[in-house]
Order: sequence, then structure tokens, then C-alpha cells
Amino acid sequence: MERNLSGVAGAVPSMKRRPPPESPPDAAGGAPAARAPPFTVALDLEHTLVCPTAADCAPEGPHDHLRSWVVRVGEREVRVYERPGVRDFLSALQALGAELHVFTSGVPGYAAPVLDRLEAAAGVTFTARHFRPAAPTASACICARDLRVLGRDLARTVLVDDSPQSFRLQPENGVPVPPFRPGPPGPGDAFLVRDLLPVLRELAARPDVRPELDRLRRRREAAARAAACKRGENGGGAGTRAGPRALAR
Repeated sequence: MERNLSGVAGAVPSMKRRPPPESPPDAAGGAPAARAPPFTVALDLEHTLVCPTAADCAPEGPHDHLRSWVVRVGEREVRVYERPGVRDFLSALQALGAELHVFTSGVPGYAAPVLDRLEAAAGVTFTARHFRPAAPTASACICARDLRVLGRDLARTVLVDDSPQSFRLQPENGVPVPPFRPGPPGPGDAFLVRDLLPVLRELAARPDVRPELDRLRRRREAAARAAACKRGENGGGAGTRAGPRALAR
């Protein structure tokens, strides 16, 4: 898989999960035929699919190309900007047969209306929503996502997130992406559909996504080391965060 690709809080399940689909009986009417576990895509919400801001705080530069809406949280209003292409991205994943789970660092009062809006706009249904705990324990790492709460085969599960800390518990399942923040139009606007979606389509065909993700991670690290050496040879300063085509090279 040579496609180029870029590149918070803990969560607890708060809605009932759908069970994996049952295998159909074989043609002879006997036991159900063996069937691969569903391909499960766990998606971070904030800065991966959308970006919330204060309703009265406009982004810098032109941003009329971005879809947005306002959510009221108690006495406050939050303006939520959609990442360009998010509707087509979600719709294509569901058409692929993927189960869509969402992790959010927000509480239900804020995040549930956002997810409702995304479901309606994209014509999809999230299998489960995992909100920030109302009162996390002192020992809980609220930065990491624990994919075990999904109840799915980790060999067929990926976590798409902009925060490296989110992958601490299952780093072999992580798909890092660049964070989304509203701003002027740019080449990154096509990221979800142009760069990320083809990679997820290829992973969906794998019986185990982890070896391929490990290969991509090692290639990415080698490219980062090479870039750092080149900067040193050229007298460059400290490196910057990986750009929108840094995951697979």
C-alpha cells in the first residue's frame, strides 16, 4: 500500500453497541459459513472530523468554503466546523461495510447533537458513541483510547486520530492524521477523501491490519529520520510536525 497519507480524552461507551452481523447459512443449509470479522473504524471527533470553536470567535483568513453550525451547551454556544469532505468520507466508509465508532473528548450534552448532525448530513449511523467520562478516575489516562471497549476483533480494527497520545494502549492499530483547524482553502481540504479513504479501503481487505500499519509506521519513522539528517546537513532548525502526506511513503 503506497498511498500517501498525513500525519482527548479517555472514553466510555454510552450507547448500546450493535453485535457483529451473523454469518449466513451455507448453500447446503448447514452451519453458517465462516465469515471475516467486520472491519471496524474508530474515529476521533475533535480535530479529526470537526473542529469546535467559540461561536463568537471567527477563524483567521477566509473560511466561507467550510460548513459550520452552532450547538448550544448550557449558556454557551459552540460553532462546529466540518472538516472538508467529511460527509462523503463517512458515507463511503459505511458503503464499504465498515462499522463506524466515534470517540469524543466531549460530554454528551455537546457531542451528541454534533454526532446527530453528522449522521443526518452524511446519511450514516454510528455503531456506538464513546463520550468523555463525566467523572474520570484519578488513575485513568484520559488521553488514550482503549479499543477493547468496542468489543471487536483488534486484527480488523483501526483508530483514526490526530493525537499521538490516543494510540498509547494499542499503537499497532493507530492511523495518525493531521489535525483539522478551520482556515483558508488549501490542498489539505481533500485529505479525507483523497488520501485517507483509499488507505482504509486497502486495510479493509486485510485479514489483519496491524502488520501493514506497522510497516507504514516504520517507513514513516525512517523518512522522519532522513528528513532530520537532511535538515542537519543544511543547517536547518528543529523539525516541524509531519505534513499531510507523512503516513505512507
